[in-house]
Amino acid sequence: MGQIVNTHWGTKKEKTPRKADATASEKHISVQDNKIYFYSGVNRNACVELNKKISELESKSLTLSKTLGILPPSIKVFINSGGGSIVSGIASMDTMLRCKVPVETYVDGFSASAATFLTVVGEKRYMSRNSYMLVHQLSSTFWGTYANFEDEKKNLDLMMKTIKDIYKKYTKLPMKKLDEILKHDLMWDAKTCLEYGLIDEIV
Repeated sequence: MGQIVNTHWGTKKEKTPRKADATASEKHISVQDNKIYFYSGVNRNACVELNKKISELESKSLTLSKTLGILPPSIKVFINSGGGSIVSGIASMDTMLRCKVPVETYVDGFSASAATFLTVVGEKRYMSRNSYMLVHQLSSTFWGTYANFEDEKKNLDLMMKTIKDIYKKYTKLPMKKLDEILKHDLMWDAKTCLEYGLIDEIV
């Protein structure tokens, strides 16, 4: 019987420029006031924690808004991540999109692969001028029969369509060139990310 061992972005052995960044197995998530620091790989445990922290700050922001009669303060998510699980990234992306309080995102050093799902859906999207982003194809570690592999190919095609739809809706990446862009592991600087609409402002 076939088994999907992993369907991840950014889980290959890290190349030299990314060794210091959060990989899929690392996790450091903290909160200060209305700021969440997501210095973590994108995995189930990390994304559950992130989703809970977003929910907690959402509740506090709405309470403050009602008490003081002001607009709810935004939630600011600072991201430094080498990527990880696609499905976990989508779960946190959807949590951010459902949030009744504006969620602003900040690329704080590096945002790659599944972490870019979090970055691009921010109400306002910022990136420090010395940071980088990376988008590329999904990867899968899989074993099974020939028929299992046929099914896996269909599953991966479905997930790739979801990924492309995300970039189509939330960025200005040229759709005619997207397949070629995703084939490569090329980091983009802040200026390039601004040009392609992955962010709104360089800070």
